[in-house]
Amino acid sequence: MTDAREYLQFFRREEEILRLKARELQNLRERLTSLSVSMDKEQVSHTPNVSFMSDSLAHIVDMEKEIGRRTDRLTEFKCEAYCYLDRLPPERASLLVNRYFEGKKNSQICSERFITERHLRRLMNEAVHALQEVLNHEAEKHG
Repeated sequence: MTDAREYLQFFRREEEILRLKARELQNLRERLTSLSVSMDKEQVSHTPNVSFMSDSLAHIVDMEKEIGRRTDRLTEFKCEAYCYLDRLPPERASLLVNRYFEGKKNSQICSERFITERHLRRLMNEAVHALQEVLNHEAEKHG
């Protein structure tokens, strides 16, 4: 059976992985463009730069494909999660969306809602518990 907190934390972890991979891809692109490229009629010797460029291009293509696959997978999971969240009272669902999908910190949520951290923790626990019930119901239906 799926644990609701782990289920929600999956989205934050995946978002962070995608951000890191995108940053790595950007750095690789910048390194690649900083190298000089030979002109059309110049003779190209197989220096380390040429090898690095071809290896980097192949790595960029592989990373773009991986980021695309992970993004597609995450989008599918998010669609499923939003279907589950639609079954919760709107106030509870919005708390979970703020925290786990939008990545807001507790202090941000508290100031937006004019509540204390303690009250937020109680509301968050209730929201997670409500989601757990939805997940359990789904597991029973399909299991």
